[in-house]
Amino acid sequence: MILLLTGNYLSSPFINSDSIKRKIQAAISQKIGGKVDYHSIDLSIFPHIHARVDQVTITLTGKLKGSIETLDFFPKVLPLFAGKVRISEIDIVSPDIDFTLPRDQEKRNITKEPVTLDMIKEIVQNAISPLFSELPEFQLTFEDGTGNIMVKDETVFDIKDVQAEISSLSHEIEIDIKGSSEIGEDISVKASLDRRDFKGSGVIQMVRFEPQSLIDRFLPDAPYRILEPIDNLSFRVKIEGLNDVKAEVEGSPVNLKVKRGDKGLFLKGKELKGSLQINEGETQISLTELKLEHPHLNMSGDLVVDHETRQISLELTGRDIDIDSVREEALALAGDNKVVQKIFQMVKGGRLSDMVITSEGKTLGGLGNMENLVIKGNIREGNILIPGPDFVLEDVTGDLVVEHGFVEGTNIAAKLEDGYGEEGRIRIGLKGKDAPLHIETEITAVAEQIPSLLNRLIKNRSFLSVIERVTNVRGTVAGKLVLGGRLNAINAEVDINTIDVSAHYKGVPFPLHIKEGGFHYDRENISLVSLGGTIGSSSFSELTGQISLGKDTHVEIQSGNIVTFLKEIYPWISSFEKTERSLKEVKSVSGILQISSLNLKGPLTIPKNWQTEATGEIKDLLVDTALFPEPLEVREAFFKVADKEFSLSDSTVKAGDSSLRLSGAVSHNMAGFDKADIAFHGEIGQGTMQWIENFFNLPPELSVRPPLSIQKAHMTWKKDSGISCVSNLTLQNGPDISVDMFQNPEALGIKSVHIQDAETNATFGFGLREDVIDCSFTGNLSHTTTDKIFHNTPFAKEWIKGDFQAHIQLDQPKQSTLQGTLEGKNISVPWNQKIPFNIKDISLHADGKSIRVDTHILALSDNHLSVNGEGNISEDGFLFDLDMSADELDWNVIRNSLHIEDKEEDKSVERKNEEKDVDESVGKGDEKRFWDFPVTGILRLAAESFTFDRYTWNPVQAEISFNDGGVSVTVVDANVCGVSCPGILKAGPQGLSLDFQLLSQNQDLDSTYTCFGYTKGLLTGKFDMKAHAVSEGSVEAVGRELQGSFEFAANDGRIYRFGLIASLFAFLNITEILRGKLPDVTKQGFGYKSVSINGEIQDGILTLENIFIDSPSMAITSHGDIDLIGEKTDLKVLVSPFKTVDFIVRKIPLVGKLLGGNLVSIPIGITGDIENPKISYISPTAVGKKLLGFTMSILKAPVKIITPVIPGKKREESSVIN
Repeated sequence: MILLLTGNYLSSPFINSDSIKRKIQAAISQKIGGKVDYHSIDLSIFPHIHARVDQVTITLTGKLKGSIETLDFFPKVLPLFAGKVRISEIDIVSPDIDFTLPRDQEKRNITKEPVTLDMIKEIVQNAISPLFSELPEFQLTFEDGTGNIMVKDETVFDIKDVQAEISSLSHEIEIDIKGSSEIGEDISVKASLDRRDFKGSGVIQMVRFEPQSLIDRFLPDAPYRILEPIDNLSFRVKIEGLNDVKAEVEGSPVNLKVKRGDKGLFLKGKELKGSLQINEGETQISLTELKLEHPHLNMSGDLVVDHETRQISLELTGRDIDIDSVREEALALAGDNKVVQKIFQMVKGGRLSDMVITSEGKTLGGLGNMENLVIKGNIREGNILIPGPDFVLEDVTGDLVVEHGFVEGTNIAAKLEDGYGEEGRIRIGLKGKDAPLHIETEITAVAEQIPSLLNRLIKNRSFLSVIERVTNVRGTVAGKLVLGGRLNAINAEVDINTIDVSAHYKGVPFPLHIKEGGFHYDRENISLVSLGGTIGSSSFSELTGQISLGKDTHVEIQSGNIVTFLKEIYPWISSFEKTERSLKEVKSVSGILQISSLNLKGPLTIPKNWQTEATGEIKDLLVDTALFPEPLEVREAFFKVADKEFSLSDSTVKAGDSSLRLSGAVSHNMAGFDKADIAFHGEIGQGTMQWIENFFNLPPELSVRPPLSIQKAHMTWKKDSGISCVSNLTLQNGPDISVDMFQNPEALGIKSVHIQDAETNATFGFGLREDVIDCSFTGNLSHTTTDKIFHNTPFAKEWIKGDFQAHIQLDQPKQSTLQGTLEGKNISVPWNQKIPFNIKDISLHADGKSIRVDTHILALSDNHLSVNGEGNISEDGFLFDLDMSADELDWNVIRNSLHIEDKEEDKSVERKNEEKDVDESVGKGDEKRFWDFPVTGILRLAAESFTFDRYTWNPVQAEISFNDGGVSVTVVDANVCGVSCPGILKAGPQGLSLDFQLLSQNQDLDSTYTCFGYTKGLLTGKFDMKAHAVSEGSVEAVGRELQGSFEFAANDGRIYRFGLIASLFAFLNITEILRGKLPDVTKQGFGYKSVSINGEIQDGILTLENIFIDSPSMAITSHGDIDLIGEKTDLKVLVSPFKTVDFIVRKIPLVGKLLGGNLVSIPIGITGDIENPKISYISPTAVGKKLLGFTMSILKAPVKIITPVIPGKKREESSVIN
């Protein structure tokens, strides 16, 4: 002990000597590879043997630099006795050490790259390895220590207020360190480490952990900033040697405020667990469990840094993620990341039951690049917007992957509006507006979606105009939907394989129901695949075709079966504007129309241009039409439609007692029929024959005996070419008849009618076309044969025989021919039902250019005519010279026979014609008049009488001349009611002209007046008349152009109730002067000595120059005008009553003085309608000198004109004039 005390006392000066100090510094510096300096060393044995080194500085160039205020070394005691120093404890007070990373780490730029194991190994090896090698067993304490990790002169990590104990009594090293740092207010490290292999474990705990400090230093390129510290955080560290370091992290609930750029967000944590593992090959940061309350999120994952390649890989796994709740935070964290933005534009909501995010890059920022990022997840209750068509998928479930700039989905199930899709796949590009797009899914949709879906997918206006007419859509469809192309140019394909849809189509009154088949839609076509369903009661099946959606939208149906019930569909078809008129007589149609094959093609919106081919069958057809008394019935008929042609084969048509079997074809378009070709045979019964006669208004002479058997018939018709018919007919017990006839717009022709039986063998023909007439007869026709054909013949012994042909060319007369002979008797001509026309006897002889009518006796009702003469054909035209005689001719019979209407009927017909279509009236003005034909000749007429309306001329003799200038009728002798009417009437292209005289002498006035239809006994006396009238002009102007003169004289008669005289006397009898002084013309009559009337006709106006009625009681004079066209009159009359002069003088003395014995005349005016004129007194001054002079000259005496007083008027109103 004494030695120890002595040594302790003597050692201090020795050990602190300069030489020893230098040796110690040199030895230690050499040992550690650096430089060590200290102030002094004090050795002490109390209370323990130890050495204290004050103010120590240590420098390891490029590795370590620091200072220690006090460094105490405590050796083990026993080895000292053996002369050995074994340190058991080192106490370090106030150390301040800076660890400098090597220069190769400086080159790697630690501020730009994450921390690696090499960095940690270098720190440990520089700081601890020398200690372990020199001190096998030790206890190391630190008080108030400070440490920094430096790069150049920059501190990248610091720790202060360090209190630590590090001990190693065996192979284990125990570490207990406490301190504070920028990354945490309170840091605690407890660990154990095997000094042999550096394997061990420990716990690191931090209070108010500042993760942003670590991010700034070790993940400097991270785009995020954590704005607030974490209250408590613990790490469980496990070290498998210096080549494998692992730290487990567990923290209490944390709330983080994170900021990226100018966007901030709040994360409310619930639980955090993680780990950090650094080994020789990589650094791995694992997030074992992260639970956030806001946003609701469960995450785990790994961040791995490959030390060799510097490649960073990330894998994050999330569970039960509410997309809506993380949207705002995710977008904020993503910043300008277009991938994330595009994803959230598409994914509007839902839940991710699990999600995996993986990425690789050279930097943390590179992990967000679209090329590196892969996101996989399983979505539930999702809401996804498909850009382009803007489809919104709802309630989405399935697997989603974001990779290589695409969003891909598999096993997708979703709702699209009211539809549902499943087994779907999605692939949508995330770059640009023209990014690729591919979507396909098995879809089930409600039919109401179809119109809006088609409007979004299809831009063809023609097709959409058809879809717009579809309304009230109901039902479901199922199939496959494929969308491809690019977002700005989407191509859609739809395959519908299950369908049950009902709808209405505007214009069609029946509901449409499609219940089988399918559709296929692509950009160019809509295909119909074996569609089946109903339209109203009608049905269709196996309907296959397509609608092309190119520039010209076309429809094509390749096949299909249709069953239509005509009873339901006919009222609709007959209501069409184009069919209503043609079907107006058809009351109803029933039956079944079956189409077994169908081929149709043409422009979709122009049905009239469709080309249709179809075959099928009509069953139980029943047509009720007003045109026929019985319904038309077809039990079965096979038809074919090809190239706008409708054909029937072996069809039996029944109507009442008739039946026809027919085959044929009708060509048509949507506007109507073009042509027809029909062959038929069968039998027509009595009821049908009666209908034919009534419908065509046939005369009784053409009433055919039923039944009529049609052995063979062929009829053709073409729209602008007319109709032709060839048929073979037989009648029961009757002759065989063959008919070949035609009619077209230019001509009507009966090529041949041949009749043959035991008594008859005859053939006749007739042709009529513009300017050409052909007719022929060969053989003999017996009445016994016609009796078998027709019901009624007016004569019992009719017959015709001969061989006669006529060819008349009106435009080229010289080309005309007449050849042969024709004879017949008792022939009934089917002329007019009301007016029978019969030929009693006919005999014609022709020899090429001339024809002789030897005997031609006609009977037109009760009018009998006989014609004889001849006709010839010349270079200039047709010539004839005929004599016609008749007993009685009645114009009414002739007019009805020739269908000549009177004026009122003409007006009615004109009104009806105005109601007809314009095209029916075209050409009416082009009808030719008689004088337009090259006919010249004379017809001499002699008739015992001729009746026109109420008037009868007897006898009548006239000569009628025909030439190119018109027709001239010269009346030689014609007398009506005692008035002779000779004259000339001409009609020609320039109009009419007439020149007639009316002559009568000493005729009985009463008889003539009565003959003209007036009441007998109104006029008596004898009369003479002489009149002359001429006119020329158009038919309408003849009356207005009438000129002539008129003289009438009658004597020794009386006038009873004659209209104008009776009205005149009635008027005069009410005057004060003449009341009761005039004769009663209704009883006594007005006796006259003479009546004379002279006048002229000028332009339809009859001017009566002088009218004088001389009577024993008075004289009447007059003159004026009568408008024969306008039926108006304007007459002035002077009435001179001889027996009233004395009466006037007694009543009016003053007037008597004025009269002085002169004759009194009363002025009267007659104006207005001829039938009902107005009679009134006129002023004496209105009489005029002409009438006054005529009156005085005829009466041979002076005349005083006086206006009488009418009761009720003042006397002053009367006046007198000389």
